[in-house]
Amino acid sequence: MLRVSLPDQIKDLLLGRIVDGSYPPGRRLVETAIARQLGVSQGPVREALRQLAGMGLVQFEANRGCRVKQVDQREIDEVSEVRASLEETAARLAAARRPDPTPLTAEVVGMAAAAATENRQAYVRHAMRFHRLIVVASGNRVLLSTWDSLAIEGRTAQLVLMPGFDMVGGVEEHRHILDAVAAADPAAAAQLSREHEEAFIRDHPAAPEP
Repeated sequence: MLRVSLPDQIKDLLLGRIVDGSYPPGRRLVETAIARQLGVSQGPVREALRQLAGMGLVQFEANRGCRVKQVDQREIDEVSEVRASLEETAARLAAARRPDPTPLTAEVVGMAAAAATENRQAYVRHAMRFHRLIVVASGNRVLLSTWDSLAIEGRTAQLVLMPGFDMVGGVEEHRHILDAVAAADPAAAAQLSREHEEAFIRDHPAAPEP
């Protein structure tokens, strides 16, 4: 069972409020106020805000604290396009290297359990671990450092937490990728990974130029 630390619990709570609009872009997030509201110390709140900043969802401003970032749909979709190419390559390389599928299987099982209980936050955590494991299994350090720099978790969370996202369908897509990697089929793994990521772009197209 995946243990969730207090900072992670707070991060998930704040993330939900950002995605559902309770904390709109530009909203100032005050550590002391959040800590008082949740009945916790400021330390876990500060760590949660740092995690959200790493996800690209909030930003710290000098002498002004922390605010919810304005969503840049074009940037989000450009990151998704880069991710599609990156993970296609990672899946191809990983399948060719024949990694132990056990860790990937565990994440798919976790995603399925999260989908069955409608636990979207847990789904995001398992999905991110799944994709990063594949990038790690590719053996390419440049791919891994690039993947880590894209703040992918924030993008994924924004999609998964939206009403109507099909978690069950997502589990099946990940299971197919797992099967291809486990079968050491680079072409199938690459194609399935690409199709999975392109669905993100297709479902959330870039905003038109102003």
